[in-house]
Amino acid sequence: MSHHHGHLTEAFRADWGLTDAPVVQVNATTTFPGRIRAWGIHRLTVDRLFAATGSLCIVCYDGRRGSPTFGCVNEFMLGERNQGLIVISPGIYHGWKNVGADEATIVSMPSQLYDHDGPDRWELPWDSEAARKIIPYRWP
Repeated sequence: MSHHHGHLTEAFRADWGLTDAPVVQVNATTTFPGRIRAWGIHRLTVDRLFAATGSLCIVCYDGRRGSPTFGCVNEFMLGERNQGLIVISPGIYHGWKNVGADEATIVSMPSQLYDHDGPDRWELPWDSEAARKIIPYRWP
């Protein structure tokens, strides 16, 4: 007789070898259906985003001049049916849209503690003129 209590999912393991950056803080962010949270960018922090629940379209844009992937856009469809981890280097614009009918959860694991006095986070509102000029992506 087996009792099923639920599921365990490994969100991040150091031995996956994805990044040597430490995990110093873990945040869970929920996004309501149809809502967009974009764009964010860090100068020094490596971020890891784990799509835990819901249905998310996560997008990254490399605006780093001199980068081999400068100008590239990556789109990931992740969530509870297709859980996944994205490692985001400093200087990469990133954001997401909840494309499902339920609230969606992202667990983020930054490499630096959030500094409330001088956060290493810059926001470029997705619906701003500036974002349209810089980032060649239109949210569906």
